[in-house]
Order: sequence, then structure tokens, then C-alpha cells
Amino acid sequence: MLNAPPVPAVVLTVDGSDLPALSKAVSACERPVVARLVEGETARHGAFLLDAFREQGEIAAARAGLAARRHALHAAAPGSKTADTDQSLALLNETLDDRQRALDDARNLDRLKQDALGWFRQQFIIQCQGKSA
Repeated sequence: MLNAPPVPAVVLTVDGSDLPALSKAVSACERPVVARLVEGETARHGAFLLDAFREQGEIAAARAGLAARRHALHAAAPGSKTADTDQSLALLNETLDDRQRALDDARNLDRLKQDALGWFRQQFIIQCQGKSA
């Protein structure tokens, strides 16, 4: 049984520092730079999706375990001893909520980055047809 809240296994991050370079490359119709940045983002996004799926699965499993532990605590006969308390389960629930919020934030940032990437790709196609190096 867990008495201490688990630490998230993976901290999912989405870095948008390459978006200004992508914007500049699109404006200048620099096909090699755009292609390199898009390729790098494609690899990052694939890894992010796998990590996010795994993290969501771990959160779901931990929530199911927490629900079972909470039910066992509240169904126990009065005066019986268990390792769990309402306070320890509340702390575990807070930790799971924090993990879920962190995952949701990372997903939102990833979605925004994918939207930006799609927009820049579209702009490159529109502006650079026949112009790119």
C-alpha cells in the first residue's frame, strides 16, 4: 500500500522556443530549415503522445486503486485498523489531481504547438510555392 503520494514518472513538457525560428524560415521561404524543424517536431510529438498515453493510464490506474482503498476504509468495521486514513487518501487524491492538471496543461500546450505548426506549414505552402530554395 502507498502511504506517500507518488511522484509523476515523467514530466511532460512542450517547448515552443523553435516557433520563432519556424516563423522566420517560413517568411524567408527557407525549405531546408522548415523541413528540419517540422521533422524534429514530428519526432517530439510522437514521443509526447506515447508518454502522455502512459501517464494517463498510470493516473487512471492510481485513481481506481484510490477508490478501492477509500471504499475499503469506509466499509471497514468501526474500530478496525487499516493503514489508510481519510487524510492519507485525501493527500493521495490531491497528488493525482496535480498529476492530471500537469498532464492536461502539457496536452494543451502540445495542441497549441501543433496548431502553430500546422498554420506555419500552411503559410509556407501558400507563400513559397515555386520560391523556396
